[in-house]
Order: sequence, then structure tokens, then C-alpha cells
Amino acid sequence: MFYAPELREQCYYLGEEESRHCSQVLRQKVGDVVLLTDGLGGRYEAKLTEVLPKRCCFVITEALPEYNVPSARLHLGVAPTKSMERFEWFLEKATEIGVTDITPIFTQRTERSRLRLDRLEKIVVSAMKQCMTCYLPHLHEPVELLRLLKDDNLLSRYSQRFIPYVNPDNGTIAQYYQKKQHTFILIGPEGDFTAQEVGAALAKNFVPISLGKNRLRTETAAIVCCHTVRLLEELAG
Repeated sequence: MFYAPELREQCYYLGEEESRHCSQVLRQKVGDVVLLTDGLGGRYEAKLTEVLPKRCCFVITEALPEYNVPSARLHLGVAPTKSMERFEWFLEKATEIGVTDITPIFTQRTERSRLRLDRLEKIVVSAMKQCMTCYLPHLHEPVELLRLLKDDNLLSRYSQRFIPYVNPDNGTIAQYYQKKQHTFILIGPEGDFTAQEVGAALAKNFVPISLGKNRLRTETAAIVCCHTVRLLEELAG
């Protein structure tokens, strides 16, 4: 599957990077039939009409029905890990599972202060194509957690809000989750959220939850939340 973000016309030219992958890596030829997606749910069957190292042209032959349509938005605000490789792994797996929005959040204990969004975006695109979904997660600009919690315009879009942190009295997502509701989950750094950050989130109606008895790494916690929400949606039917 190829990513065509500005797919509008019957005849479409892939971008330079996608064209290089098509012609030099996959060695597609004129007349080959492939799948295109615009990352917004559109899925199309197309025939290759021109092959050049930096430009490949397809003619759309059929618009295919949408599939794996997200029942509701799932937004993860995740503190970037010190190891960039681990954060990139999270992006890939969360895309495969079905996250719709990702915001890197800087907390008081976050161990990384800089991110290359262009590289992260490529990882998300690659994961979308690999798992054959047609919905590209929105990778938002990094933001400080306390600033995000003041953005009422953003938070108002999510009727369900959760914040997992270490506390034996917290319940689980399954106890509170309501199907087909837009959900926002905050995932803290390995040192966990500070008491101030937890208090600020609770004041914005984030429900405190537990992810089990074991202490999880940041990227593991994010994947557990992502999979749990999508599994609960599927079980609810």
C-alpha cells in the first residue's frame, strides 16, 4: 500500500520518497495494480502508468469500501523516553493497534527534551502502510503537560479521560470505560507523574487508573492502554 496524502484526481503522482520505494525497492512496473490510501480512510485500487525513480504515476481504477473504521478517537499523551528507539517502537505498535492521536508531553521528570517530528512522522506512515490500515494517526506537536491541561478546547473533545499512575487504590480502565466515547489517556515518564501533575489532571476530570501490579515502562504502559481500549470496543460490539 502507498501513502498518497493529497489524493484528489484520477491520475496521481506519488511523492519522491514513495516513488523511490515503488520503483527501486518494490520494483513495480507499468501496468501493476496497487493500493493507495490518503490516510483519512480512503482506500483505492490503482494501476501504475509511469515509473521513474523520483516520480510514479497511477490511475485510480476503483474506490474501495472503508474498513477498520475507528469507532471513536483514542488520544495518547505520552512522555518521550530517554531511549528514542523505545519511543519509536511505541509509535509503530500504537499505529498498528489503532491509536488516532499522539501528543508527546514534557513532564517534570521527562528525560528527553527534543524530538525529530519529521522522523517520527515517517515511522507512523510506515506502520500505517505495513498493517494495511487507511487511517494515519495525527502526531501532534510536543507540549508541556501543564500547558496541555489548560487547553479546554482540546480536552472538551474527549468525554473519557484517564491517567494511570502508581497507586494501589486506583481502579482499571475496564471499570470505567464506556464504548464509542472519545478517549484521552496520559502516560507519564518512568519516574511517574509528580503529585502536582496528578492533581492538575484530576482537576480536569482525568480518572485515576491502575495498569496492574507490575511497574511498567512508559512505552509498555502506552501500548497496554491502547490495546485495552481497542479490545474493550471490540468486545462491546
